[in-house]
Order: sequence, then C-alpha cells, then structure tokens
Amino acid sequence: FDCVDLSDSIAYARKIWELKPRIDAAGVRVLTACSAMSAISATLVRHSGITEPMRVTGFIAPSSRHAANSATGASLLRSVGQPIEVLRDGRLITRTGWLERHTMELPPPIGRIDGHLFETVDSFLLPKVWPSLRTSEFFVDSRVPGLNAAFTLAGHVPAFLRLMDRYQSLGLVVARRFGASAGGLGYEIERPGGEVVRFALVTSDRAYRIGASPAVLAARNIAGARFEPRGLLACDELVAPEELFRYLSSLGVRVEQS
Repeated sequence: FDCVDLSDSIAYARKIWELKPRIDAAGVRVLTACSAMSAISATLVRHSGITEPMRVTGFIAPSSRHAANSATGASLLRSVGQPIEVLRDGRLITRTGWLERHTMELPPPIGRIDGHLFETVDSFLLPKVWPSLRTSEFFVDSRVPGLNAAFTLAGHVPAFLRLMDRYQSLGLVVARRFGASAGGLGYEIERPGGEVVRFALVTSDRAYRIGASPAVLAARNIAGARFEPRGLLACDELVAPEELFRYLSSLGVRVEQS
C-alpha cells in the first residue's frame, strides 16, 4: 500500500531510507516527511531556482492558540536542552537544542520572530537532493508570552525541564489562552556567493494547516490516480510548487518572496 507521513524525525527518516531497495522493488509509493519539513522546504528551494543552495534556514511561527496539544508540546520539549543533529559544514553534527537563536522578520500580522534551534529532518533529507548544502537548520518561536525564556532556562537547568514536562498540561492551557492566532513559516535560501532568497508563508488563523497541505495534496492525487512516481520519493518530488501555492491561497495563506 502507499504511505504518506508527516514525520519530522531524523531517526525515523534514516530507517525509511534503509528500506529504499525494498520499497522501490515493491512498486508502492512512500512519501515521508510530507509536511513543512521537508516537502515545503524542498518545494521552496526548487521554486527559488537556486540549483546549488549552500544554506537553508527555516523558521516556524506557530499559531500557538490553535496548535497547542500534547503531541506538539512533547515534540518541542524533545529538543529543548537535548542533543540534536544539525547540518553544519556539510555534515551532521550534534548541538544542544533551543540554546542557539536566530531572528527573521515576517510580513504582517506576524512581524519579527525570535527563533530557537531545534532538530529538523531537513538536515537529513535536503542534502540527498542538493549535495551542495553546507547548512540546514530550523528555528522555532513559541509565540506564547514568557515561554521562550522558560524554555531557555529549561535548556540550562535539567530539573526545570523535568518540571515543565511534568506540568505540560498546564502550559498547554496557557498557550491556548494567550498564544498567537496568526502564524506561518519563513525560509532563507542562500546561493553560492552569499545572496539570500527569502520566503514567507503567513496567515492570520490556523497556521497548522500549512504543514498538513503537502500530505493533503499528495493523498488526493494518489487517490485520483494523478500521481505517477513510485518507490521512496525524494523530498522535492512530493508536491508541485504551483499546486501547493494554489492550495495555500485557498486556505488564506499568503506566500511572499523577497
């Protein structure tokens, strides 16, 4: 049977790619990481026209008021203060999650976001398509007042991290009450020579639908016999840019390039 997943785990992606010979021989379709990471990341790199990207840096500005649940909370805490894998200087290395910061200015209604480093499957999947990549990383801003600072403290103090994990349900209540409604994604794609192309995908409401969009489109196309490729697909084969942009527009998501 065909499989479309939204996993953002490097460990899981490694296991899937170890099965590539069997998957290809079976004649089924396996679309892994068919989400913001790595389907949208790869689609925007392809759309940028940069054939030999040197760096792909992504940013998540979640609509915390709508997306705060036990799964997203656990996923975020998995990187805070923990060893994570990041592509730097063309190879996967270990860094401590959350403690590195990077900012980006997104269009209204989001504005400036203060991103913190966390693990992304982009670091594993994007170089399979673009071996020129030297850096691939993702940064997230919690978009809840005070929560970035709390995560930073937890990254330095393991006891506080355990306390946050224990009382995660309370934190989710706070996020749903005081978190942002607007949200989106931002990307910086650097070509040789240092020039950077930027993309922003922003919406005023329910930004979590952005990440699900590639899987929705892929499932529709497979069910409608409009998806020809088979086997374990590379991340740039999961969704066509024009189709993705049309679908995002129907959801009220603006896609801006600068």
